[in-house]
Amino acid sequence: VARGAERCHQDMAGGFAALQMLQLLATNGQPASQLFRAFEPNYQKLRNLKGIDREVLTRQPVVDRLAAIETESAGDARILVRPSGTENLIRVMVESSDEARLDAVMHEIILLIESGSKTTS
Repeated sequence: VARGAERCHQDMAGGFAALQMLQLLATNGQPASQLFRAFEPNYQKLRNLKGIDREVLTRQPVVDRLAAIETESAGDARILVRPSGTENLIRVMVESSDEARLDAVMHEIILLIESGSKTTS
């Protein structure tokens, strides 16, 4: 029952968003191709790292390097690294307008987490 209610809520949210977009089209007078161009698509990748203890994300060298990667990537890439709340894995998401930059950042983070999991704190 809870899943059905959740699915219904998601469907309603999508319908509401569609209605808002139609209202913008009706009141703005611009074609959709122009009006919604404000949203530039980015490349995005998600990797689920299985079999790695989530405690690696609390180790100071890992914390410090992740902060440095985020600072170095400011304005160039968005980064999200977190343990899953439902599965035994660490989620790594990177988004960038440049696919090569995305791949480089993703690779660096994965290597950092994998190597950090092999050391003791």
